[in-house]
Amino acid sequence: MVAGFSGDVGAAGAALYQATLKAAHSGDVSGEVHFATWLANGLSVNGMADRAVQLLNYITELARKSGYSEMPLQLSIAKVRALSLLPEPQRARGRDEAKKLISITLETARKNTVMGAQTELLNQAGQLALEEHDFPGAEKSFNEVVQIGKAAGLPREEAEGLLHLSQLYRAENAPMKAAPAIDRGIAVLQSVEEGYDLPVFVAEQAEVQAAFGSLAAADALYERATDLIDGLLVNAQSSRVKTEMIGAMSDIYLGHFRLAWDRRHNAEEALGIVEGARGRALLDSMRYARQTGPITQEAFGDSKITRLQRDLLHTISLRKVVKVENSLS
Repeated sequence: MVAGFSGDVGAAGAALYQATLKAAHSGDVSGEVHFATWLANGLSVNGMADRAVQLLNYITELARKSGYSEMPLQLSIAKVRALSLLPEPQRARGRDEAKKLISITLETARKNTVMGAQTELLNQAGQLALEEHDFPGAEKSFNEVVQIGKAAGLPREEAEGLLHLSQLYRAENAPMKAAPAIDRGIAVLQSVEEGYDLPVFVAEQAEVQAAFGSLAAADALYERATDLIDGLLVNAQSSRVKTEMIGAMSDIYLGHFRLAWDRRHNAEEALGIVEGARGRALLDSMRYARQTGPITQEAFGDSKITRLQRDLLHTISLRKVVKVENSLS
């Protein structure tokens, strides 16, 4: 968990996998359910939602056979997340199951006053409503997330609600409402130095700037989001994991590509964005093919990048960056 919060996704996944195996071997069912749930969350957000669903189905069946009268809230939430992140056409088939699971689990969370579970489920409900163009329903869910997150002292959940509100307002062509939402979301996220989600927030800020017509500022923010992704990728433990992470962050690369191609009409930059993402995976494939050995200067360099990234999360004010870039453009 500490590795994950520090941005070291590869180490977090490996540790959770080992913890799950050790719990299974020792007959610790509750431990196996708990660790596998968090492992499934990691699989889902890193482009492997189909594997997460398989793991969660196995864990759910194990829990039933072991006498669980009701499923743990986090297990149900993980299942909703995985179903919502499946690729099409599996995602379309899983949407109805996700809605039913949200309704049942949200009722339980409210009955037991579990605030964190409520925010996660409401975020998922809002995203499903947004996909179906139910804008009033989505706004209601996201606003409730922000209110609960702020009142309960849950900054990550509050920030996620603000991110989705910004996306919703952009969909409604209301950038004046989107801008304060995403600015506040980034400020909340930086207050807890949450590194993994920050690239997505910065990319959303880029889209808001593009909606205002500030294309230079939008391009600079997309470059910053890509730099943040690179800082995360150095911690992945294999080329395959890095490729999956790049896939999970693909909306950022696609958004930057569309900005360069459609809005800025810069074909050279657009091609560079595509080749940059492809080249990163290829470079890492060659890198991991090398024979393993003692810690190299390259590994020390990766550690320095990780430390620098944490420093940047703590010190950089992105709002000020946008203002400077706007004045320059």
